[in-house]
Amino acid sequence: METARFGACVMGRAMNEGLSLLVFTLLDLLDIMLCVVYKIADFVIEAEWQPCYCSSSSAKKAMMVSSNGNNKILLSEKGNATKIVRLVASSTSKLLQLEDVSDTLYSRPSLVSEMSKTTVNEFMKWLSNCLKFHSSSSSSSSSSSPSSNSSVGYGEMSVKKMGAKGGGGGRGGGRTTFSVNSTLVEMLQGKINGSQPSIPTPRWSDCDCKICTGWSSSSANMDSLHVHLDGAATTPTGDKATEDVLFIHGFISSSKFWTETVFPNLSGWTKSKYRLFAVDLLGFGRSPKPKDSLYTLREHVEMIERSVLENHRVKSFHIVAHSLGCILAFAIAVRHPSKIKSLTLIAPPYFPVPKGEQGTQYVLRRVAPRRVWPPMALGASIACWYEHISRTVCLLICKNHRILEFLVKFVTRNRYSLDL
Repeated sequence: METARFGACVMGRAMNEGLSLLVFTLLDLLDIMLCVVYKIADFVIEAEWQPCYCSSSSAKKAMMVSSNGNNKILLSEKGNATKIVRLVASSTSKLLQLEDVSDTLYSRPSLVSEMSKTTVNEFMKWLSNCLKFHSSSSSSSSSSSPSSNSSVGYGEMSVKKMGAKGGGGGRGGGRTTFSVNSTLVEMLQGKINGSQPSIPTPRWSDCDCKICTGWSSSSANMDSLHVHLDGAATTPTGDKATEDVLFIHGFISSSKFWTETVFPNLSGWTKSKYRLFAVDLLGFGRSPKPKDSLYTLREHVEMIERSVLENHRVKSFHIVAHSLGCILAFAIAVRHPSKIKSLTLIAPPYFPVPKGEQGTQYVLRRVAPRRVWPPMALGASIACWYEHISRTVCLLICKNHRILEFLVKFVTRNRYSLDL
């Protein structure tokens, strides 16, 4: 019995591996074709196309980018591993800071190329072990040949280190080697040079309803999130709040995750004593969706600080967060440890990374393993690995969300909303 079960498990795993290889190889090809289709469509309809993260041809060329004031520049210092960072001005001081940009944004190799690279690496490791064994057993050679290190996909440039007073780098003029990811630079170069062409809002592939485009109106504040305020500050009796609570939603959600499920079930006493803040994170719901944003941890946290803590003069508060919101809750707690009264985390994403593994790439492959089974792995893999297939899904769902929302409400007889 145990033998039969073991054999069935091995057979099922082999079928999953084989079918996954076939399906995701086809999806790799489909994503490449959709990339071309969308570039042509964008150019025909809007007379321009935007650089996409899957483009590697432009990333192979080195580009020198200068910045003025608080503008942004994307570089990566080249060491053992290529890493993209962004130079930004601190919101609390005049110092410039380097902000990490997750390599999962610009480094997502196809399944075939990754398998080929893995096979080559394993072969080279085996060959290296054989050579080491041969070298150790032979007394004729006492020194090993130097290994070569190669990198593909990024151009190089030399940047002088600035001196303490902003001079030419001091004695000797130390130099640091950087590589530039041109695809990401292209997205910000227009803003840096002040010559970025205007893109219609909404774009042809976006929904044009008031809810989806309200953030881009002339009266909207692009530096503030949409905040739903409930509780003591909004009660008819005008009760003064004794404490504040910040609710942060997760990925592919909005403040309605809280306002349509939790808030209606809170008691009158609770609402008379607490101010309840439910935010739409940057890029979600009715909050701004800037096209030049990389939606980094810093951008999310600073927008929450400006929209809630500063605008509403919050001195101390509780945080209730779900999924992605848990990561932001931790970041806010680190920045404001004396203000946090409690943290309530629902389904926090936690993936322990083995020693020696690159954290971002390891977690990407855990969350989206590019397997057809289970179905959740298939959906996560399509969303995480395929930019243009995901855009097609968004085009079909988001642009027609009013029809889908009506159907969902009709079937479930509920006020469930698809406002993302």
